[in-house]
Amino acid sequence: MTTKLASSNELVFVDDDEMEVMLIRQYLERSQIENKLLAFGSGEELLEHLSAITDAADGHPSLLLIDVRMPSMDGFEVTEAVRRLPNYDELPPIIMFSNSDNPADIARSKEVGADEYVIKPTDGPAYIEFLNSLVPEG
Repeated sequence: MTTKLASSNELVFVDDDEMEVMLIRQYLERSQIENKLLAFGSGEELLEHLSAITDAADGHPSLLLIDVRMPSMDGFEVTEAVRRLPNYDELPPIIMFSNSDNPADIARSKEVGADEYVIKPTDGPAYIEFLNSLVPEG
């Protein structure tokens, strides 16, 4: 994993699946991550939140973890929209998060501006390992 948390600001998770949000909250408590989790159930909610942030230096989330498959606005569309916002062309880092290992999805994630594409872990220990990999060394 090369993408790391960029600051002590919130880790943002976007997923329409409430069970997935509950799981990440549980696994975060058992991980080395100290950042607060901010979860959104849709891309529209995320974009509304990001648009309201006026101070780019202090307001950027530390990292965006965006589910690929969501109704209304999928993760690719969300990522494109985030990258078009003022001051969001490069930061924060974006990880597309999916159950799909389809090479077309992986390639598209790069095209829309994601920093990395990660297949969702299938069990607790793997999830915690993934979360710990986001912590910068040092």
